[in-house]
Amino acid sequence: MARAAKPPPSLPTVAGLVRTARLALASGDTPSAVAQLAAAWALAPSTRIGALAHTLSARLPVTPIPGRTNEREARWLQLAAKHDPISLPTLLAIDWPVHPRAAKARLEALLEFSPDPRIAIALRELWQARRYRSNSGYVFWRAAFKTLAKWRDPGIAPLVAQARKDKDIEWFAIFEKLAKQPAPGEPELSDAIADDLAVIEADIAMRVTTSPATRDQLFEAVYDDPASDVPRLVLADALLADGDPRGELIQLQLQAAPRSTAKARIKALLRASAAKWLDGLDGLVVDPVFRRGFVAEAGLSSARDWKPGTRAWRTVETLRVYSTDHTRVLALLGHANLAQLARIDGLPCTIAARYLATARHDLDRLEIHAPLCDLGDVAIRIRELAISESYQNHASLDGVVAWFERSALASRVTSLVVDRFEDDLPAAYRWYTRSTLASVALRPLFVFTQPMAWELRLAREDDGDGMRLDATWHGRLFGERDPEGLGHALARLPDDALTSIVVGKGIDLAVPLRERFVAEIERGLAKQRRLVTRRLFD
Repeated sequence: MARAAKPPPSLPTVAGLVRTARLALASGDTPSAVAQLAAAWALAPSTRIGALAHTLSARLPVTPIPGRTNEREARWLQLAAKHDPISLPTLLAIDWPVHPRAAKARLEALLEFSPDPRIAIALRELWQARRYRSNSGYVFWRAAFKTLAKWRDPGIAPLVAQARKDKDIEWFAIFEKLAKQPAPGEPELSDAIADDLAVIEADIAMRVTTSPATRDQLFEAVYDDPASDVPRLVLADALLADGDPRGELIQLQLQAAPRSTAKARIKALLRASAAKWLDGLDGLVVDPVFRRGFVAEAGLSSARDWKPGTRAWRTVETLRVYSTDHTRVLALLGHANLAQLARIDGLPCTIAARYLATARHDLDRLEIHAPLCDLGDVAIRIRELAISESYQNHASLDGVVAWFERSALASRVTSLVVDRFEDDLPAAYRWYTRSTLASVALRPLFVFTQPMAWELRLAREDDGDGMRLDATWHGRLFGERDPEGLGHALARLPDDALTSIVVGKGIDLAVPLRERFVAEIERGLAKQRRLVTRRLFD
């Protein structure tokens, strides 16, 4: 009698996969729950299913991939070549390469995985972070969105709609063809699937230690005491319990001396999520810098209202001012939420005068743009005053010094920084020897925001007997500047001017050019009879 053929194995269903994920999570097997949800999403790309897979995946361990850039990329590609979904948390945690060409190699490796919501979400977040948004990156994004459309990712529909509305180059280069295809929509989920998803969501909620109200209170505790690390650490623990990667960022940035792997992880976290962690400052600031998990440094955007009442201003320590809207700038700077502000860069002189008349706390640094004006009374102390000038329109060093000595700042400033080239070093030395400042620095003039020539800082030795010069080479001015100008300037100093000189570099130097620098500087120092310390590019 012929043996009956075995029935073919039944294919997994969305309902079966979600049910298995629910049971796996209930037993504490989070990796299996993530894998089952990802497989369910591949069959029915639901935003709800994808979000759960993404949330649970954030709780899985990440294995650091150390090494220099090239080595790290090679190891990343080796790991990705295995196409193991368990490795995705590690792969997606490593920051993307700077250049689109290297990023395309990663993309090709990721797109060989089975459809996975974590990849889709990571790519959409990369898009929102405005990575590779240039002509050289369009090939990357065409491939990415073409695959996400093939996966029927519902998250690309709003991106296509926005691009259609904008009708800019990105529409024609990336999205126009996608718009001709049926837009991926949300799949219908049966009641049984919805019930299991609700159980998973409840299970996740039970493991979360903070309610939204409690989380708000923890953020408020940080804003109430922004100088302290304690409320930030408490918040970090709560965020990590919620599966929020910002908790990891806070912990890593609070490390006293983070290792290279920690620095790489910090960079990856900020690349992926910094735009989501502005806490109400989005649209109000540009180029934010995070320290201790919060915005600590930023430039003012061109917003019509900077909303000084926003509590997130409480953690800002450095503010770069680009606006000439005096009234709104002053309203912001004078608000109580800016109490931690220790550094202000780029204040036009007239705004600085009005700010200093009412300022309530001392500053570590204030940068004033020329033209120089009458500052009036100044009640606060400023550790370092910088006078920023353009290359096309700047006063003589004598003019800047005369203005400073006439101003009320002369008795309120500890150190002075002036935009100058090294030619002015002898004049700066003569004036500094008569002043009571702790230091005076000649900062290279900036053209098109690129640093040029030497940055020079004169300071008295700790014992008060002698003068120290710290010199840092930042580059050339279009090739027009003499790269050995420091040697010429040193030769014009009095014979007993310096007791110490330390020369360093802000950019890499080719060995022959470095040797020329050393020779010229040595010649310039030939008559320095009191020179004890001499470190040239050590």
